[in-house]
Amino acid sequence: NPSHIAPAIFSIIIAASFILHAYQNSYVTIITPTSLPFSLSSNNHIKQQTQIQRITFFLVYANLFYTIGWCIRCASSYNPESSSLYKGQYRCIIAAAPIYAAAEYNILGRLLRYLPMHTPVHPDRILYIFIFLGVVVESLTGTAVSILSSARQDHHGAYKTGCILLAI
Repeated sequence: NPSHIAPAIFSIIIAASFILHAYQNSYVTIITPTSLPFSLSSNNHIKQQTQIQRITFFLVYANLFYTIGWCIRCASSYNPESSSLYKGQYRCIIAAAPIYAAAEYNILGRLLRYLPMHTPVHPDRILYIFIFLGVVVESLTGTAVSILSSARQDHHGAYKTGCILLAI
């Protein structure tokens, strides 16, 4: 029997993380010397908030997919024979990982923009290189997940193909 408590706890924790990231992405501004009330320009706080949204919006979308996946997993723990619930939760949870990776690449590119002497390539190109490689790897992973989750038990060829794609 699958555990009913663990998916519910993970769903609550990840939903709280989603809510916090959404709040941070929407309402939090960074206090810098240019955004203090006595600065000459009055709309610097808008520029600071836009920069936060450019950096952290991937985290909101990753948490959204992860929360949906764990909520479906919580529902599928009460109905473990449902293959559609299994496919949905597996695909949503696997889809969240590349979005988290994109958030890491975005933060890395932003960090390297401030430390250009330590980067071998231009920081924008590093971001694009990592995203391109991430898309290639995660497209293979997504294809493998789709094949594995929809393979029948008596069809060993699809199972083997999915495992090979997942191993790449």
